Amino acid sequence: MKLRKNVFFYFAVLVFLLCVLFAMACVFHRLGEGQEYPYLLKGAWLLGVLCLVFGLLMVSALWSRLRMNHRLLRFPRLVDVVEYLLAALLITAGVFLRFLVIQNLPMEPDSDYKTYYEMAVLLHRGTLIEAGVGYCDYVSLFPHVFGYPQVLAWVMGIFGESLRTALLFNLVLEAGCCALVWRIARLAGGRLCGLVALAAICFLPSAILYSNFAASEPLFTFVLLLGILLFALSLKSTPAKEKHPWLCPRELIAMAVTLAFGSFIRPMAVIFLVAAVICLLNGHQPLPALPRNDIPLGLRLTNKGWKRCALIAAVYFAFSSLFTMGTGYAVNRQLAGSSASYGYNLLVGLNLESYGGWNEEDANYLYAALEATGSAQEAQLACRDMALERLKTDPRALLDLFVHKFEVLWGNDDFGASWNILFMDQQGNLTPDRESFLYRMMDVSDLYYLTLLLGGLVYGLVSFRREPDVFYACLLLFCGTVALHLLVENQNRYHYHAIPLLCVMLGVAVSAGSVQVNKMIMTQLEKKRQAAMEKAAAEAHIQMIQREQEERSRLRAEALHAQFDMDKAIREGHIRIVASQGVQEDNRTAEQSNASGEATAAEPEKIDHAAPEAEEETPLIVEETEKEIEEAEKINPLPVFTKPISVKGDAFDEGGDSRESAKPKEEKKGKKVKKDKDVKTAKKNKDKKTDDEKKKDKADRKKDKDKKHDKDKKHDKDKKKKGHKKDD
Repeated sequence: MKLRKNVFFYFAVLVFLLCVLFAMACVFHRLGEGQEYPYLLKGAWLLGVLCLVFGLLMVSALWSRLRMNHRLLRFPRLVDVVEYLLAALLITAGVFLRFLVIQNLPMEPDSDYKTYYEMAVLLHRGTLIEAGVGYCDYVSLFPHVFGYPQVLAWVMGIFGESLRTALLFNLVLEAGCCALVWRIARLAGGRLCGLVALAAICFLPSAILYSNFAASEPLFTFVLLLGILLFALSLKSTPAKEKHPWLCPRELIAMAVTLAFGSFIRPMAVIFLVAAVICLLNGHQPLPALPRNDIPLGLRLTNKGWKRCALIAAVYFAFSSLFTMGTGYAVNRQLAGSSASYGYNLLVGLNLESYGGWNEEDANYLYAALEATGSAQEAQLACRDMALERLKTDPRALLDLFVHKFEVLWGNDDFGASWNILFMDQQGNLTPDRESFLYRMMDVSDLYYLTLLLGGLVYGLVSFRREPDVFYACLLLFCGTVALHLLVENQNRYHYHAIPLLCVMLGVAVSAGSVQVNKMIMTQLEKKRQAAMEKAAAEAHIQMIQREQEERSRLRAEALHAQFDMDKAIREGHIRIVASQGVQEDNRTAEQSNASGEATAAEPEKIDHAAPEAEEETPLIVEETEKEIEEAEKINPLPVFTKPISVKGDAFDEGGDSRESAKPKEEKKGKKVKKDKDVKTAKKNKDKKTDDEKKKDKADRKKDKDKKHDKDKKHDKDKKKKGHKKDD
């Protein structure tokens, strides 16, 4: 069920914060009072809190940076096993410490504790009415006193009537309280919240030192925490409740029965009943999207907050009446009604002289009224009327009384040690070592209690941002306890049931701080990751630009410094060399002259007479295909010029081909135009050749080849003849 915030919610949170702040001020002011160094404990607590907060922040930051939550998600069962083992170890340690107190600090029942124990023995024996007339009258005045002795009598029926049975029973109840605190905190705040709350309640000094008393507080606290757990479960919306629509009504009914039984032990349980009703009044539970007749009746009965309140109230008052009837039957008395049973407590709480504590004057007045009227109801009404008269006294005196009572109830948590000192001193069991130990534990208890109040303060601040849940009811329970004890009788041990709530709030505060640190660290890590990714992308982009620039520089350098290799181009067939027609005729003439046996020395003159224009170097025309030119231009964007090749007879000289990069651009441009013109001229001359000319050239080349062959053959014959003559 979703609980809604309203004006009363913020008002309750504000009142809670004021109460916690005032309680902290009272405790802090009382620290070190009457000691040699009165401010030492205050400074030590402040330093310890700073170190504790710093340590928690460091652990949370380290946990977040190591991403432990993400890693542990891969092993859910292992995490559950470790959590349950830690919880079992903490509970075992708490039980062991309480057992040591029972063993080493023996305590005989006295005052109220003696009443509880002796009533339990009489109930176990079945002789309460005959042998315990005074106890029956006492129960008729205060019906809630009967609850704890009755439960203890049932336990004695199994384990015996010894005092040790009562103490060990309380020890089991305290272990159960620790387990319930863990479950409540875990249900509403998670694993960390549960373990912190469990550790806080297990090592609570006042509860540990109170273990050797046969008191009703452990049983009442256990029942109250069980009711809070059932209330928390009823607020959770789970798929199981849709499959089992009567699960939520059963939880609410069980909670109401539990609270009624708690009122049977101590009347403070009714405060949580009122707190639960306030929480549920404006609550709402969405129903499944089904036709109304198809929605189970159990879900329809609990979808509105007021329906749940009506169910809880009806069950509570029904079972409360049953318990009251059973108590009256057990003591054979007419009990004081619920509307009048608080009369004596109100009378004592408004006594200005005793500052709201027990006093003999008011006790005598109660028993005198009982003897005069013979009715517990009338005696309580007489006390109530006198209490109302006291309310009409000086308002300033009443305000002073209320502040004093608040300081008595919430200004310390050393009742475990102080009551041990008081009763052990009366019984003669207080040795110097025990006294010294208990006085030291009084300071430790107050320091521990002050830390719990600090956790409650942090929870109050966090609750402004949290959605209302079961802790809202716990907050109201705390405020209700404060308000009620401003009027009725109070002692510092009367806040025993509220300490586990402070432990739960401490767990919520630590968990909220851890979550906040985790969010902050994860945000920083995400920002760093984004920054690293952006930096890597920028570096990659810069490297890509650098590589492109280096590639361009390399190509530019190659274009500036590369040379055209003419020999390689000719060998690989990229360039073909074609002689002009005039050179071909001169070559044929030279071959004819050689064949006729003329002197080779006259060959230049014949060449000069046959072709006087050949005295100058005749350029060879370099023909390139268009594709090869384009590829050369792609490789070498700058123009490439080839020097002409001079030919003399059969021999030719390479003039070389090199890039004239240092010449002016106009000269390079002129050479390129000249080269293009020569290439075009060569192509035109080649196209002008007719087929007949090609045939003629072919026939001439064949004829010259035949003549040369005949000449070589004749030359070989002459050589042979000369050889034969030489041999002869």
